[in-house]
Amino acid sequence: MRFVRTNDSSMLASLRLVTAPLDECWWSLGGSGFSPTRSFVERERLHDRADDPHYARLQGLLGEYVEEHAGIGRVGRPGFFGRLGDTVDFNWSCHFAIAGDTLPLASLRVIQRFSTAWFDPLDALPTDVVLVARDIDGAYQEFGFRDEWMFTTVLHDLRNRGLPSDEVTNWTEGR
Repeated sequence: MRFVRTNDSSMLASLRLVTAPLDECWWSLGGSGFSPTRSFVERERLHDRADDPHYARLQGLLGEYVEEHAGIGRVGRPGFFGRLGDTVDFNWSCHFAIAGDTLPLASLRVIQRFSTAWFDPLDALPTDVVLVARDIDGAYQEFGFRDEWMFTTVLHDLRNRGLPSDEVTNWTEGR
């Protein structure tokens, strides 16, 4: 797994060029909450962030794309990331995208021990984990990629947009 560190403001914006394959994944979201964002409002063509229809729309999508599992927490179903990836509270969080046609309960159980692994390399992850997304106190984000093409695509996109971004090779930086 190769990691990119950046300080982009949105997980969905940082990963915009790999949204389609990540949208096919299951997402381990732990106990993270959700809040409406400007991009969500614009994407859903809602007029005012304070409008009740806006919150009703968000709640409807959460019911469609997020399920709760005892001992695991919230899990985003395939289709979740492109619709709701920017509404997840992403401060002091570790989220995992997992490939699979069915709910990957075994992998979801294994990654529970990594749910607060904010500063360390993540070894021994299940092979179906395609992405680790973690935010360190709103100061920076790290994205770990299983697939080289995703790593390269995101790193080049962040740099082309002028955002600070580097591969993480020294795990004591930023502590």
